[in-house]
Amino acid sequence: STQRQLYRVSTVDPFRKDCLTCSLFKSECTYYDTILNPNYQHVLLNCRGPGIPQTTLHSLSDMNKHKPVAMNTVLRHALMNRTIPKWERRTVQINNFALRLELLLPISLDETKEHPLLLILDSAPGGQAVSDLFSLSWDSVLVSSDSVIVARLDGRGSGFQGQRVLHDVHQRLGTVDVQDQADALEHMEDFLPLSCSSPTAPCSIVASLSLP
Repeated sequence: STQRQLYRVSTVDPFRKDCLTCSLFKSECTYYDTILNPNYQHVLLNCRGPGIPQTTLHSLSDMNKHKPVAMNTVLRHALMNRTIPKWERRTVQINNFALRLELLLPISLDETKEHPLLLILDSAPGGQAVSDLFSLSWDSVLVSSDSVIVARLDGRGSGFQGQRVLHDVHQRLGTVDVQDQADALEHMEDFLPLSCSSPTAPCSIVASLSLP
C-alpha cells in the first residue's frame, strides 16, 4: 500500500479491524506515523502526506476530537500562490504483475512537444518509491522550471505490494527489476510525449541501491 493508517485490532473473535484514521482529513492525510501516550487514551498523529504535513492530538475514544499541534502554516501560505506539478498515479501491468507508477507532470503539459523524462527508483530490496508521502524536492523544480516529466516506479523487489512482488527478485536482483524499468519506459511512451522516444535522446534513470 502507498498509505500508512492507524488501526485498532481485536485479538479475540470476531477479530475486528477498525481503521481509526481512514476518515480523518479526507484525502489530505493518508500517510501517518503515530505516538501513543502511556495510558493509551490519546494519540499524536503526524500526517506526512499527501497534503502538507501536520501534527494533531486525538482522543482514542473519539478520533474526531482533536487539537492542532503543528499545522505548517508558513509552508501553507508560501504554497498558496505557487504552481505545483500535477500528480498522477497508475497501475501498470508488467510481466503479469500489477506495479505502481507515479507521474509528476508540468501543470500546462504541451502534448505537441516532446519532454525529457526522469525515472526515479528505490532499487533497495523492499524499498518504496511510490507512496503518499508529501514531497517537494529538486525533481519538483525540474518539472516546474524545465518541463521535465518525472516518474517513479515500484517494480519487482519493491516493498508494500505483497510477498510475490517482493520476492520475485530472489537470486535475480539486477535483472528482472531492470526489465521492469525498460517495460515501464515503453508503457509511458504510449501515452506521454517523451523526447527519449528517440535513440539519440535517452531517458535518465536515478536509482538508490543499498546492499549489505
